[in-house]
Amino acid sequence: MSRVKVRINDFLAMGVNTVWLIDPETRQAYTANAAEGLREVKTGVLRTESPVIEMPLADVF
Repeated sequence: MSRVKVRINDFLAMGVNTVWLIDPETRQAYTANAAEGLREVKTGVLRTESPVIEMPLADVF
């Protein structure tokens, strides 16, 4: 996981607004941005702010 966090921080440093991390084995999803860091998605919907994109986790799994 530490290597994944480094990679997520690389993307954020390059200017990517939001990074989604999806674990198909555990069926968990996480979102990361510069302001809030990495956090688990508990709402059942992956979201970005700019541009606005929403994807239900049910569609992913």
